[in-house]
Amino acid sequence: MRTFLAAALSGALMITTTGCTPLQVLEISTVIAKEKTGEKPVLDHHTDPNALFWEMFRRQAQQPIVRSRTTLDLPDIDAQDFVHVTDTTIDYTTKTRVSTDTSHGGEKYGTEISEICDAAGTHHRWSPLNDAWDPPEPGYPKCFPYRVAMTAGDGIIPGGLPPEKIDLMVTALTTRYDGFLTANKATKIEKNGQHYIEIQMKATPVVFDSYGDDLGWSFQNLIWAFQETGLDYDAHPYGQGDGSGEHANMIYWIDPTTLLPAYHCRRNYYGTEYRGTRRVEYVRPAGLPEAALPGRDPRAAEPSAMIGEGPTCADPM
Repeated sequence: MRTFLAAALSGALMITTTGCTPLQVLEISTVIAKEKTGEKPVLDHHTDPNALFWEMFRRQAQQPIVRSRTTLDLPDIDAQDFVHVTDTTIDYTTKTRVSTDTSHGGEKYGTEISEICDAAGTHHRWSPLNDAWDPPEPGYPKCFPYRVAMTAGDGIIPGGLPPEKIDLMVTALTTRYDGFLTANKATKIEKNGQHYIEIQMKATPVVFDSYGDDLGWSFQNLIWAFQETGLDYDAHPYGQGDGSGEHANMIYWIDPTTLLPAYHCRRNYYGTEYRGTRRVEYVRPAGLPEAALPGRDPRAAEPSAMIGEGPTCADPM
């Protein structure tokens, strides 16, 4: 039986990990506070980063409302001149989706574009040509939370699932699709005065002999694993926007007080070809926001303000 985490503190949080008996998890926030006084470090060679990842996965997958702010850096676009930010919220209890999608092209790529979906399902689009909002489009299909290429979150961890459904998905990912998601290292870091647990990970294609190919399947495994829940990923929704044969270097920065993800970076490749980098900020508390109202010029927002603070994807991954 695989040992996932070393028991460290009395009164630590109890979890159940697929394939293991309940084990104590480090109460990391308490240890961080103690470490400042010179006591034992938070993470050492006894800590299994995979256990930490799956515990984070389970906690995030139970969230009834998920809000995330995503930036995308594509290989054919100069990230210094172009900023694309998607702020999306999905309430899984009411199937409500609110999103603001904004691109700042700068001098090289031209004017800004902003699209808004409000809670009523009405679509609003800023017209750079007219420097004004186009007429609103009620009932716009994109504004309803059926399956889209990327929903709220990072495209890996779902939201709004009960524990028994999460168990089914995690079991599939750790057995049938074992080797696809692996955590290599967990360390504590500090960014802008905030403490995080950094988990370095890889997404690696899994080769199935029965399929008769040697390229393997990667992010498609997430959809197959989600189907083990018996839920319709279109209706839930659960979307995945990465290529089925891509591999990725990834980092999760976890809030040590809740063991929920705070930030995520994913750098994708197909073979040796770079496919782009995605940075996700989890916005908390994750209530439904009031979408920007038509009449607001999207150019008033500076790109740096849209991206926010916190860890970046600039470091090698």
